[in-house]
Amino acid sequence: RARATMRSSVETVERRARNALNELVAAKDRFIAVFAHELRTPLTSILGFAEALHGAAFTGEEAAEFLSLIVGQAQELSYLVDDLLVAARLDVRSIRVRVDHCRLTAEVDSLVTSMPPDVVGFIEIDRGSLEHDVIADGLRLRQVLRNLMNNAVYHGGVPIRMSAQEVGRMVVISVIDHGPGVPDEIADKLFEPYVSLPVQGSAHDSVGLGLFVSRQLAR
Repeated sequence: RARATMRSSVETVERRARNALNELVAAKDRFIAVFAHELRTPLTSILGFAEALHGAAFTGEEAAEFLSLIVGQAQELSYLVDDLLVAARLDVRSIRVRVDHCRLTAEVDSLVTSMPPDVVGFIEIDRGSLEHDVIADGLRLRQVLRNLMNNAVYHGGVPIRMSAQEVGRMVVISVIDHGPGVPDEIADKLFEPYVSLPVQGSAHDSVGLGLFVSRQLAR
């Protein structure tokens, strides 16, 4: 009886290990597919605009518009790679930060300037509450806020509002949307890597790194 019980326990452990491995392989395949799609979209746009500029004569205004679109798509690629690099460093101590004095309004203005107008148009920014001098890594701060904003736009609902509040010696920045909320079955996994919700009625998909990266950088 003891041997039978031990054999059953070993089989259970092996079965769980196989299931976990299968889930890992499936997650890897999903990630590769979504990441390839995320890369292909801006790359296709960049290539198309560049070929158009190379093969035809445009006025100065038209050429400037095409160049602006190319820069915007290149920035999207850069942001995606930045998130992937942070995700690869699972040990938060391996993430380099350069802490300095920052003007919060200046960092938010820099962030808004770099974001697509159609995304910024959904966000109400309480600039009065952002009048704080903070000690932070400006680049990482913008990366966190960009991910929170994109998450609210693509998965939440309007109105979306960003504000800040001084709490003790800290400044708490909030990005609040009015979407339907998160299903219970995924709520506990939101801050895990490569977890995302499909966007209904949209071709936009997500690698599922934004909230995970934001938590890593905040820590």
